[in-house]
Amino acid sequence: MLIDGDKLKINMEEWKSMLDDVFGPIIATLQEIMHNKKQITGKCTYLSLVGGLAESSYFQARMEEEFGLKSKYGLSIIVPKRPILSVVEGAAWFGAETIRTLSESISATFKAIVGLDFGTDGIGIAYGIGDKMFIHSGWESEKYARRTKRRTIILLDQNNDVAGFGMDGKETYLDLEEGANDWKLFENFKMQLYPEDHSGKDGKIVIRDLLTAANRAKFPSELIWIEVFKHINKLVTKYINEQAKVTTKGEIQWVISVPAIWNDDAKEKMKQWARRAGLVKRHLPNQCHIVYESDCAVLGMLSAAHDANDVEFKQNDKFMVIDAGGATVDFSCQKLCDQYENIGDYETEEIIFPSGGPWGSVHIDSRFIELLGEIFSKEWMDEFRIKLPHSFVDLKRLFQEAKEFFYKNKEDETHNCKLPMDFIEFMSEKFEAKCEDEDDEDENDLDDFIGDKAVMGHEELICLEYIQNTLNELNHVV
Repeated sequence: MLIDGDKLKINMEEWKSMLDDVFGPIIATLQEIMHNKKQITGKCTYLSLVGGLAESSYFQARMEEEFGLKSKYGLSIIVPKRPILSVVEGAAWFGAETIRTLSESISATFKAIVGLDFGTDGIGIAYGIGDKMFIHSGWESEKYARRTKRRTIILLDQNNDVAGFGMDGKETYLDLEEGANDWKLFENFKMQLYPEDHSGKDGKIVIRDLLTAANRAKFPSELIWIEVFKHINKLVTKYINEQAKVTTKGEIQWVISVPAIWNDDAKEKMKQWARRAGLVKRHLPNQCHIVYESDCAVLGMLSAAHDANDVEFKQNDKFMVIDAGGATVDFSCQKLCDQYENIGDYETEEIIFPSGGPWGSVHIDSRFIELLGEIFSKEWMDEFRIKLPHSFVDLKRLFQEAKEFFYKNKEDETHNCKLPMDFIEFMSEKFEAKCEDEDDEDENDLDDFIGDKAVMGHEELICLEYIQNTLNELNHVV
């Protein structure tokens, strides 16, 4: 590993080690399920990977290695064309199936179905209008191309008014100078709902009442989520009015997906926040459904497989589905009871109750921050985060961009991650102050300081021979 200019060059094996710290528990949990559930072992045919983490080339390779056709489990691995959208597509299909079971008078009330997937990293919306399904792809952004999911980010100004959503909100925050520490940026705030021990009395999640902004300020969870619901309601109402001529809020059925590790109280809170934001009418039955992401993932996977026509499911086929998202990973196993020609004609039977754990892609981000703490020191990293919260956010953004493209080329020896110049300058200043305090003439650059440090249990992995040139260039410009 070395810093070359503003890039941190990381050996491929070190990248794998960071990712395997997160993938390991996922693999171990699925192995335990396969070994302990007699109704699955030896009879499951398929393993479907959905969710944002399922787009990772390395995650797909690890699942193929551990559970694929050449493993002792012999499963056919299925990855939908758009795995990140499987849950939200499934939520819309769930609503369609629910309406079919209602009485004619009630089902006629709803002219449109809206499926919501509040991922840790992104928000997805799917519409069901008649027999058609649509994915919301028109997220408005001043700087970024259209996306199928908007980043789960909200920015509040110094008066706690909403100043931005998604990447536009994040860019606004990063561009702030004076008064930046009075603004509150919340990203990945769904993950923050989970307590540190990740469970309540029943082993399910009891969500937190307060969220923490990038500047460490606390803010009520419900107020953040209500504002997000209001923002989505405006987008949805505009689109639905154009497509389905919906004139009242009571004509929209909402299906909101949540992780399998949430308890009933947590699910009820989500429904209450939707009501307070104006999405749902209290007196109207069946207008809002809170459903497990894992159940939606199954429907989304079946829909994608049917549309692609690349998997011929047979009656009684059993399949495992891993919904690997930003913060949580859910597992489910179901059996296809009947042959079907259309996605709405299927019938499945749940083989095991959905389960999950607090794993996902944001934990890889945390492991990277820990790695930098091992290199420079945890104390310096904590101080950097407190004093320069906007630069700390930028540091994570750059790592996320690098992570997205890791393992695309398996022959590479290293994979780069850019570093903010603020970060390089900060660490250099901390090192210089340390040398002055200790009057250490022998240790006069960062390479001497950290060259012998153990990272991930290994020594002599780090070389910072190019950082001094970068700092000299910065000083020359100044």
